[in-house]
Amino acid sequence: FIPVLTLVSTFGIAFYYWFISQADSILGSVGKDSTLTGRSELWPVVLEMMGKKPWLGYGYGVFWEKSSESSIVVQTVQWNVPNAHNGFLDLWLSLGLLGFLVFIIGFVINLFKAIYLIRRNKTSESIWLLVYLTFMILSNLTESTLLVQNSMEWVLYVAAILSSQLYYARESLKLKSI
Repeated sequence: FIPVLTLVSTFGIAFYYWFISQADSILGSVGKDSTLTGRSELWPVVLEMMGKKPWLGYGYGVFWEKSSESSIVVQTVQWNVPNAHNGFLDLWLSLGLLGFLVFIIGFVINLFKAIYLIRRNKTSESIWLLVYLTFMILSNLTESTLLVQNSMEWVLYVAAILSSQLYYARESLKLKSI
């Protein structure tokens, strides 16, 4: 498992650096621009707003309401922005650095538990959690699904974490009884 992971990681990193160096021509060939549809113009403004309330944020779901400070972002980027188009930035805007760190610590703990379950069981079911956690990271780089009410991605994340916790607890009890 480790050699395959190392090989995939190496190729992934090499592809990433190649893609970044060729991004303008690649995206231009499919009719897209390198600003990720305005995201690269949006994110610096969002980072500036995060700096105004860095520790506790603006509150869950408050920032993007029409009457809040999101109007500054809308005026700056000149389009109606419904969210930061990055789940991690939206999480920080809502809950601040403290809430962001609590989420990241929990996420990393569950990432390690997923790796433990894969090494212990070597079944396709145990791989699913790691695949879904990876999907959550990648999808939230350009979309906002973390802590979003009525979001299927968030519901699946919570269900996956809870089911892995139950499985992990059962495995721990088995090891203690031996």
